[in-house]
Amino acid sequence: MKDIIKPIAVLGTICLIVTALLAYIHSVTAPIISAAEQKTAQEARLEVMPAASIFDAVHGDLPEGVTEAFLCDNGGYVFQLTIRGYGGDIKLMCGVLDGKLTKIKTLSHNETSGIGSKVVSGDYGNSFIGKTESDYLSVDSVSGATISSTAYKKALETAFEAYDQLTKEATR
Repeated sequence: MKDIIKPIAVLGTICLIVTALLAYIHSVTAPIISAAEQKTAQEARLEVMPAASIFDAVHGDLPEGVTEAFLCDNGGYVFQLTIRGYGGDIKLMCGVLDGKLTKIKTLSHNETSGIGSKVVSGDYGNSFIGKTESDYLSVDSVSGATISSTAYKKALETAFEAYDQLTKEATR
């Protein structure tokens, strides 16, 4: 009986010690990681809406896919969007000012390297700068990356929906 209990007790003790160490490391690193994520998000907001300096979070019932929305001091909006692409979620940040896209920045993606990743690169996103809700679909899709291109445009459609919703609420 001792031959069975001793190894179980040793392994159980090791598991408890490792779990306690992981919990401690997580408690130390979580605030650092959170601060870095907030800094990255702030830099992305400034990049997509360079004419703004103050970003006030907008809360409420926003369209599905809009994870965060910010009202800028210049009257524009910045939206953080998540949409399902070919390889997984695509996270974008885009700015809309006076009904026009100011810039789009890809925060993260899992699209196929070389094909789907062309969609989330800066060059494709730059094609949408200055586009409005009525003409952003005129930008050609990336050949061979139909699902990723469609998802990207769907994310922008969601941003325009949120923009329309928020500007209508602001005029009430």
